[in-house]
Parts: sequence; C-alpha cells; structure tokens
Amino acid sequence: MSQQQRQLACGTLATDLLEQVAESDVGFQTPHQTACPFCQTTLSQLGHSWEGFRRMRSEELLPPPRLVASVMRRVRAGLEDWRVQVRGNRGVTSVSRRVLALIAYEAASAVAGVHDVRQCRPRRLAESVPDQVAVDLELTITYGSPAPDVGEAVRAEVVARIQELTGLVVGAVRVTVTDVSAAEVTDPVPTAKPWGQTGV
Repeated sequence: MSQQQRQLACGTLATDLLEQVAESDVGFQTPHQTACPFCQTTLSQLGHSWEGFRRMRSEELLPPPRLVASVMRRVRAGLEDWRVQVRGNRGVTSVSRRVLALIAYEAASAVAGVHDVRQCRPRRLAESVPDQVAVDLELTITYGSPAPDVGEAVRAEVVARIQELTGLVVGAVRVTVTDVSAAEVTDPVPTAKPWGQTGV
C-alpha cells in the first residue's frame, strides 16, 4: 500500500491513528485531531473495531474439557509400557509395548500408499487372552491410493510382522486414515513417535 493510500483527506496517516487506538491513547488527542472531522471519524471507527480485541485480550481462555481429557488420555497411554509374555518350551519371553509399537510402525510405513504413520498404539486385546494384542493406527495416505486397499494391506503387514518377530497373535488392527498427502507436497507433517508422543 502506498503512502498516499494510507493518508486521510487531511494528510494524517491512518496507521498512526491505528497505533494510537491500539495503545489506548484515544483520550489524548492533538489539537488537529480534536478539530478534524476526518480524524474524529477514523478514530471512532477504529476504536469500535478494536473493542473486540480488547475484550478477547481481557478474557481468560480455557481449553474445552473434552480436549483436556483427550490429551491426558494420550499422555497416560504414552507413559504406559506394559509387557506381554510369550511362553516357550524353555521359559517366558516378555515383549514390551514399545517394541510392539516399533514393529507395527515400521511394518505400516513400508506399505505402498502410506505417506506417514501419525499414531501407533498397541493395546491388550483382553485379559483373558494374554498372548493376543491389538494395534490402533492413524495414517496419512498418498493421494490416489484407495484407502480401503491401503488399510487392508497395512493390517496384513502388521499382523504378519508382529507374529513373525514376537510370536504374538494380533487379534485386531484398527486403521484410521486421518489425512491425504498430495504428490507435490515435499514437507510432510512431523510424525509422532510409534507410541503416540511427538517426534520420530
């Protein structure tokens, strides 16, 4: 915007008046501003528009209760590191949740059409079946990849890799496609850790 466009008919810069309103100095006006109808009109309009910002600045902003509860659930899930026991002929092998998450993360990432694994949360399937687990995944897929086909391929790969590397049975793999990445996008959204925390 040019200097001429930012001036009132009287020659006063509108940006100066806006700064005056923002700093709550409307009460202190120069003799010119007091006598100038252009300045008075602009100050009045800017003051009315700025009132909404003043109200918002004075209000205490609180997050919605559901958001707080959702965040806390994810934090608790990220801190939890339970283990699953696999019984063999000569003893018991314990596999941690973090290991399961890493295996599932790598397996899902290798499937064609998966652009990013946003979340990966292993969980116990049921207390009555201690040697079975379930995995919840959130994915970003590449644009043009059929979501149902990618989901089925991810399920098959996750089940096969976990069973191959740990001997555990995966009773369920819940896949949620949360985003689609266009082919021209070169900066992907930062991934979450396999167990739900920020970072790779």
